[in-house]
Amino acid sequence: FHISVYLMEGETKPQGDNVPDTTNDEVKDVLVTSKPEDKMEVDATAQQSAAERDESWLWRSPPFPVKDKFTKYFLLNCKNKPNYDQYILKHNNDVCVIGLAPTHEILKPENRKNIKEVRFTVHKGQSNERNRLDDVHTQGKRKKGCFGTQEATPLAEVEMVDGTVVRIIAGVFGHLYELNADLAKNPQWLWQDPFGKGYVGIVWPKDPKAVESVTKNTSEAEWAEQRGVVWR
Repeated sequence: FHISVYLMEGETKPQGDNVPDTTNDEVKDVLVTSKPEDKMEVDATAQQSAAERDESWLWRSPPFPVKDKFTKYFLLNCKNKPNYDQYILKHNNDVCVIGLAPTHEILKPENRKNIKEVRFTVHKGQSNERNRLDDVHTQGKRKKGCFGTQEATPLAEVEMVDGTVVRIIAGVFGHLYELNADLAKNPQWLWQDPFGKGYVGIVWPKDPKAVESVTKNTSEAEWAEQRGVVWR
């Protein structure tokens, strides 16, 4: 199968040491040829029920946007800040993967070199802070005890070398299932592999209205047109 990759105008595909390590579960910008062991895995998956397949997809790490599984939506200019763009990848089972769009202001080539750290400690005022990783404490098959999110709930923060702090919001009214804690040690994944290793979290919409709200965000085609993204 072929996975699409997005490049900003004027950018070229990363070469050599700049290409992030990937696995068969991650976004690739090449044509993938199935190997015998992959065929065995596909055959085994085919024997599962549809519900089991959906649940297994939910907990693959990291998730990846295969076209027939995920639909891409975008939150443009979050908090009314130009080019503060995020994405929501909505799976067929409605689970949503959250992250920074490759068009986000801080991921531009001239700005991303100034990223100091990614942290999951979110601040509320001068002295109040909360480690969002402590809110990921789901239990059992139905994942009871999930932390509730509003669309504006902060999931993580990116601090720049000049002290500027950029918040990454949930974008979905629902339940927080997972956060990508590995980003704290690998902030470069935000721009090297934004739809794969660079995802921030996974949120399950609370109800059908929350799902409908997700689908009202900017579509993939509209995002590409507005941001001058070259699709390949």
